[in-house]
Amino acid sequence: MKSKTLTIRPTVATDLHLNNVETFGKSMRGLTVVKGSVPIGVAGVLHTSPPQAFSVMSDELRKHPKIILQFIRGFEEFLAKHYSNVVAIASSKENNAPACLMRAGFKYFGHDIDGEEVYRWRKQSHMS
Repeated sequence: MKSKTLTIRPTVATDLHLNNVETFGKSMRGLTVVKGSVPIGVAGVLHTSPPQAFSVMSDELRKHPKIILQFIRGFEEFLAKHYSNVVAIASSKENNAPACLMRAGFKYFGHDIDGEEVYRWRKQSHMS
C-alpha cells in the first residue's frame, strides 16, 4: 500500500528499535508505515498467551489521517490472515485508541486489573 511518500510494509526488527517498542522477549509480527525509509508507525501482535496487539504512532504519521485509515484497514486484514483471537489494551494516554481499535474490528471486552480498557478481536467465521 502506497501513498506519495508513505508506504505500509511488514515490520522488521529495526522498526521496533527506532520506535522504542519493547517486546519483552516475545516474538511479534506486524505492519509498519515508513516515510521514505524511516518507520513512523508500527502496529503488531506480540506472541503472548493470548496474542496482544499494540501500536505506536509518531507525530509525523498523525499528519496523514488517510494513511492512518489505510493502516488500520491493512492491520485488520493482517489480523484475519494470521490470527484467530487477539486482545489489546486501549492506552489511556491516547484519546483515539478505543475508536481505532473498534475501526480495526476489536470489540470492548472489559477492564484489566489496572482499570485499563481491554478490547478483543476475533476472526469472523464465514459459513455458507
